[in-house]
Amino acid sequence: MTSPEPSRIAQPRIRGEISIRYETDRSARAGLGSGIAFKIAVMTLGKASWIVVVALCAVGTLLLALTGYSGYSVVAGAVGISAAINLT
Repeated sequence: MTSPEPSRIAQPRIRGEISIRYETDRSARAGLGSGIAFKIAVMTLGKASWIVVVALCAVGTLLLALTGYSGYSVVAGAVGISAAINLT
C-alpha cells in the first residue's frame, strides 16, 4: 500500500479548535435564518410514549362515539385519562 503525498495529509487538530469552529459555524447559520428562534423541549422516551397513548385513546374515543359504540368509547376515554395521569 502506498502512502499519500505529504501535501495531502491533514494535520491533527486540537480538540478546542474544533469545538470553537463548530460553535462559530452554528451561530453563523442561526443568523442566516428567518429570525424565528425556538428551543425544542427535551422529553424522555417514557413521557413521549404516554403522550402517544393519550392521543390514540382520544382518537379512539372519538371514533367509537361517532360510530355508536358508547360503552367502548367510555372505556377508551377512561384508559386515556388514566394514561394522562402518568404525564404529570
